[in-house]
Amino acid sequence: VIRVICNEDELKAAWMLRDKCFPADESISLERYQEHYRAAPHLCFGYFDGEKLRGFLRGGSQKGEHLPPDSCGAQHDPGGETMVLHLLCVEEQSRRRGIGQGLMKAFIDYVKAKETKVKRIILMCHAELIPVYTRVGFTLV
Repeated sequence: VIRVICNEDELKAAWMLRDKCFPADESISLERYQEHYRAAPHLCFGYFDGEKLRGFLRGGSQKGEHLPPDSCGAQHDPGGETMVLHLLCVEEQSRRRGIGQGLMKAFIDYVKAKETKVKRIILMCHAELIPVYTRVGFTLV
């Protein structure tokens, strides 16, 4: 089931999964992660298998068309015309099952339906992940 992450326990599970999915030099503290979540909780989607979080996605909007140098640290700007997919994580044993694609499609559908000011959705990723994002319609620029 894909739904919005809705409590502190789920948020902590997402933060712990994030640390497993990203290199150590890209980690952030739980407190900083909670700040990002609180700025835009409606843009944090989780894939749940019962009570277990298997994957999650976090987005936020910003002004301007391009990512700032520290894009994962960017704060949500409700008036922004650019939606940024900041994070997508799927636990290792659950990869290649369509969870990431499902999360991205749910996010994109939500943004198109509810975030009427948004004109574009952008992201930044490691080179080896480009095919993951191009399969759901993102283009390399």
